[in-house]
Amino acid sequence: MPLKYSKDKTKGILDSVRPHFPKDRGTKAATKSVKMQARVNFVDGHLMTADIRHGAFRIITDEPSLYGGHDLAPAPLEYFVAGFALCEAAQYLWQIVDMDLDVDDIALEVKTLSSWSPLLADGAEDAVGPEFSRVSVSVWIESAEPRERIEELLRRSARQCPAHASLEKPVRIDTKLHLNEGIPGVSKPELFTQ
Repeated sequence: MPLKYSKDKTKGILDSVRPHFPKDRGTKAATKSVKMQARVNFVDGHLMTADIRHGAFRIITDEPSLYGGHDLAPAPLEYFVAGFALCEAAQYLWQIVDMDLDVDDIALEVKTLSSWSPLLADGAEDAVGPEFSRVSVSVWIESAEPRERIEELLRRSARQCPAHASLEKPVRIDTKLHLNEGIPGVSKPELFTQ
């Protein structure tokens, strides 16, 4: 199936944002701060939803029945892996246009290997917790472009993907507890009709 995107539309978007991201800043990439938020609603055990963009979008997640869930939706880490793959895939489209490449088709697959347990071993408070031990990205590209240009596309797409960068160089996570302060504006959504 041929790659479906509008090169002209993507180029138009790039041209309109280019003045806001000047390339003449030396070795530091021109970036803008982007804030995102997801609000989690606990529905039934491990069945949860997350409202994104203040409720404009809602995703459903659940654990497999082996882990006490209902197996009604992808598990949270599956969304994490899909988010990584989709973030990187979006970068490929931007970079194809920015590099003025002719690409007939592209596919991307991400596989991970991780360790996980719902339980913390006794006396293991300082032990290494669950983690991804490997993330493998496979990219299939159909193009008459020289291999060197396509390899540059891979490097640029990985470098511009925030999810990729965050896994290579983890970010600090700040957790703030609000104990007995009330739950602000969280509703139990109706997911299924009975």
